[in-house]
Amino acid sequence: RGWKKGAEVTDKDQLWSFDPKTWECSWSKQLEPLYKKHYSGHMYGYEGKLANFLVTPGHKVWARTRKSDWEQQQIQDIYNQESYIPVIADPQTEPKATPFKLPVVKVRKHDTTTKNELIEFAPEDFASFLGWYLS
Repeated sequence: RGWKKGAEVTDKDQLWSFDPKTWECSWSKQLEPLYKKHYSGHMYGYEGKLANFLVTPGHKVWARTRKSDWEQQQIQDIYNQESYIPVIADPQTEPKATPFKLPVVKVRKHDTTTKNELIEFAPEDFASFLGWYLS
């Protein structure tokens, strides 16, 4: 459904998540329920070409320094320090769809030359054929 404001996110929504081990992003289920509460107090913010966010103290972010690997850190521990927060990553390639399998049909009753195999089609090829056939 596209980008949403925090107040619009529901427990059923998936989140675009960063994996620091592979440096990839992918859609994933929420690990914990979204925490929503009125807040008035100090906020930590970042504004750049690729990202813009404002979070409360205690908010965890993936970050690293020149001397450390990626790890989850609380925003106040890295604020105003030379830290790197990932704002862009390689998208995870979509999993390949399962091939469509069509059984071979013997035309003659006593056919001994046709093997009992399955013919496999890439799903997009079969969908194209089916669209052509039905049109």
